[in-house]
Amino acid sequence: CGNRIASGSGDGSVRVYDINTAAVVAGPFQGHTYAVWSVAFSPDGRQIASGSFDETVNVWDAHTGRTVTGPLHKHTNSVLSVAFSPDGRHLVSGSKDETIIVWDTYTGAIALGPLKGHSDEIYSVTFSPDGQMIASGSGDLTIRLWDASTGAAVADPLRGHMDLVTMVAFSSDGRKLASCSSDKTIRVWDIHAGTTVVGLPFTGHTDLVWPIAFSHDGRWIASGETQKDNIIVWDTLTGSVVLGPLSGHTDEVASVAFTPDDTRIVSSSNDGTIRIWDAHPQNKGPGQKHEFSVGPVAFLHNHTQLISCTSTGLLKIWDMHTGTTIPLEFEEQAEAAMIHSITVSPQDTLVAVGTIDLTIPVWSVLTGKLGCQLVTGLNSPIRCLGFSPNGAQLCSGSDDATTAVWDIDTGTMVGLAYTGHTGAVISVAFSPDVSCIASSSVDCTIRIWDTSKGALIYKLDGHKSSVSSVVFSPDGSLISGSADGAIHQWDAKAGTLINSILPIHSDAHLNSSSGSDKISSINCACFSPDGTQIICGFGSSLRSVDAHTMKLISEMSLPRGEVVRQVEYSLDGMHIISVSTSEEAYTSETSKDAAQEIAQSPNIIRVWRANVRPDQMPSFSTPRDWSYEKDGRVMSPEGFVMWIPPDLIPHMEAHTRLGSESHYSPLVMSPDDFVNIGYRDFCIGNRWAECYVVEN
Repeated sequence: CGNRIASGSGDGSVRVYDINTAAVVAGPFQGHTYAVWSVAFSPDGRQIASGSFDETVNVWDAHTGRTVTGPLHKHTNSVLSVAFSPDGRHLVSGSKDETIIVWDTYTGAIALGPLKGHSDEIYSVTFSPDGQMIASGSGDLTIRLWDASTGAAVADPLRGHMDLVTMVAFSSDGRKLASCSSDKTIRVWDIHAGTTVVGLPFTGHTDLVWPIAFSHDGRWIASGETQKDNIIVWDTLTGSVVLGPLSGHTDEVASVAFTPDDTRIVSSSNDGTIRIWDAHPQNKGPGQKHEFSVGPVAFLHNHTQLISCTSTGLLKIWDMHTGTTIPLEFEEQAEAAMIHSITVSPQDTLVAVGTIDLTIPVWSVLTGKLGCQLVTGLNSPIRCLGFSPNGAQLCSGSDDATTAVWDIDTGTMVGLAYTGHTGAVISVAFSPDVSCIASSSVDCTIRIWDTSKGALIYKLDGHKSSVSSVVFSPDGSLISGSADGAIHQWDAKAGTLINSILPIHSDAHLNSSSGSDKISSINCACFSPDGTQIICGFGSSLRSVDAHTMKLISEMSLPRGEVVRQVEYSLDGMHIISVSTSEEAYTSETSKDAAQEIAQSPNIIRVWRANVRPDQMPSFSTPRDWSYEKDGRVMSPEGFVMWIPPDLIPHMEAHTRLGSESHYSPLVMSPDDFVNIGYRDFCIGNRWAECYVVEN
């Protein structure tokens, strides 16, 4: 009927929504005793039919909810599909009992059937547009066509699917029939020839395909799948993807339909939501190139752009606000060459990367031209890099336990490599006055080197595991974070320990039922620009501490299942930027295979408010712990804070073809009860109706 949506629910009720306002305009209609599995509007929009797991069919007045006919009893198992005839006089139902029944919608009497022929559950039934045929799809892998007047078979069963047929749908002209299946494919059949229109099945889904629907002009087919909760739109003549995957539902897609003008697609899901999508083919399909950030990340100091690799290994610059790459090519790149480390000069003019081929190429950020290629002569990949404050020198640490300093102008090593570590060097940093370099290693130590002499000044002991991060403050003090969970603050000039934060325990307050008290590895740390605060990343959390007292200021949490790999402050110190990856892809091992797995896991980038004073903190005993869950919920230890509306989620995260997320999140959160979603152009609240606009 165009402006209303009917939905069936697990509680046995039926509701009607206004498509423009999302308001419930009728219902809930009560009558079924178990879940409603299928609903259908009559052609004139005045009635709604519903089929249920309670083995009955009901016909309702779509405006009042009054029962017009029913409950209709004849099936001996769950009713999985219902559909009206084009004239509205009849209703067909398919059931788990392997039969089809045609009902008189006015009297409730059986007009035809039960029709038998299928040897398994019937998942879908539908009338042809002229009302002369009924099509059915079954778990017996076949599609059958029935004469709607006599119940006789019109043709031999259509065979081709390799698993159960989950749904069938006629095109508006009645010449074609679409079917989808648990074999992950879609087929379009020529009704009269009994063959597929496109020789090969439509492939692109990764799990059971269901549901399916033709556009009213017959050009497109929309389909959903169960595992990834995605919707794809296909060209019916070629089988190519024209739109999608459309991601956002967090559970199985239960139904899809085009609006009468074919400008929108409506979908419902077991996640309890109904979504409306723009049907214009503008998104990329699974076979098209989709770029996303993977591996190490370097932020330009204006913090509006970042440099990282695509999944193919090409270096790109991303706009952080749009999540898209800018059209600048870095010359002489080796595609698919794995990058272990990346850094940008303080002036934002140069970018250097450490590659698996033991070289360090340095490019111009402005032009993309290769300035120099540092040939290390070392035997192991470069694990970490850092520019000097003036951008004239570059420091590197490698898996062979050496540290080196390079002259950017000449492209040569300054002096000899620094040796002394007994394990891979995984973090390096210049002091603000360039008089020394700090390096940290998997050998649990930190070493301070004199840059003028190339000699060791101090060996700093104190950590009990790999030291993952060393960073100088603006005044020259040094902090280190380790896999032992501790953060140490050092006097780099005296080589003495100033202060420490004891090992951090991971999410014990969030996982009390498991009894977990595991120490969280400190993966990264950073000073604020004024040196007064330290932000550290551990597990799926961030902690901000006072740099002088080492006391906690605030704590922020990412969705569980993610691991923080990198943190940075914005230049003005107002925001914190975090880079994380999925926990499955993250590992602290330094093996080639482990590094490759991390390098292919899309980066998740978030921005957080940093200007929170201790007196702004909420007054309760534990630090505020925001948790941004994957289903859109924002949680605190006290419970639910807010829910990101479903229609915002596609704008906030782009699901990649690897099934992971890669996005610049406009959701800004902080521990002072402040949540800012951003995006002024979202159609939410009283503006909901603006998301559906029909242009004549």
